[in-house]
Amino acid sequence: MKTSITVDLDVVSQIVDSFRKKAERPLTAEIIRAYMGHLVANTGVSASRSWNAQFGKILSAHSATLGITKLAEENVTDDIGNVTTSARWAFVD
Repeated sequence: MKTSITVDLDVVSQIVDSFRKKAERPLTAEIIRAYMGHLVANTGVSASRSWNAQFGKILSAHSATLGITKLAEENVTDDIGNVTTSARWAFVD
């Protein structure tokens, strides 16, 4: 069975645009935090079952529409102190 999540791409686009207006290169973690209101790492969960990883895959799949390109993975700390990785995104014109 394939694991997938559903997100409102219009809302994701608005969030990405808010980072664009501030000229900030957002992390997936920051986009998730803006979308969900919080960020909690899916510790001990495989990427195929991780909500955060699925969200990142959606960003990748819709990167052309969102006007973003993946730069690199970085370590970040979630809202409860867990360290995880998150992609950094740049804007393309």
